Amino acid sequence: TLPATGIAPLLAHLPPIAVPLLVPLVLIVTGQIGLNPVAVAPLFGAAIPHPAALGVPPAALAFACMLGWGLAINMTPMSASAITTARWARVSPWTVSTRWNAAFTFSALLLAWAAIALLFVAWP
Repeated sequence: TLPATGIAPLLAHLPPIAVPLLVPLVLIVTGQIGLNPVAVAPLFGAAIPHPAALGVPPAALAFACMLGWGLAINMTPMSASAITTARWARVSPWTVSTRWNAAFTFSALLLAWAAIALLFVAWP
């Protein structure tokens, strides 16, 4: 169902470092609209051309996908952990994920971006 070129035309105009930096953000945003990273990460991975074709170290893109997945699960109100915690605390899953976890998620996102950038520049 994905076009043969994937999302390469959209990514061609971005600097190479932007591709792995955008992955965690895309996963977090799609988690907020109800798409679980379990489904989004493989689709996103299938739509992105080979990282070397974009000037991106493969390890940096893989690292970005793993970090984004973890942050998105922490922030989505549709995850089993948010739903279960909300039930125990007698609050909404949105309260658990977006109010309680937001500061941690965005702090971790800043650290993730730093780690991705370091991996990007350190890759031979």
